[in-house]
Amino acid sequence: MAQKKLKTEDSITLVAEALGVVSYADYFTQTPIFTSLRIENGGSEALADLTLTVTNDHGLLTSCVLPVAEVPFESAVEVDAGNILSPLYFV
Repeated sequence: MAQKKLKTEDSITLVAEALGVVSYADYFTQTPIFTSLRIENGGSEALADLTLTVTNDHGLLTSCVLPVAEVPFESAVEVDAGNILSPLYFV
């Protein structure tokens, strides 16, 4: 019986929850824009040495690269993006 092998991309999900409204005060007080940022691995193998790149076309966020050491199989890992709001957006 043949088995279908899933690609790694088919088992990874990015779940992001962000603030509804942001202002310069959020940047000034170093409030993280993401209230929750998770990488979920639905596969049967652990994933190691991932890189999450955050970009934004409108200038609200500064681009950043976040390394993720490991995402165990069938679980999720919380990623801390910190304050990546761009002060230039509010000028």
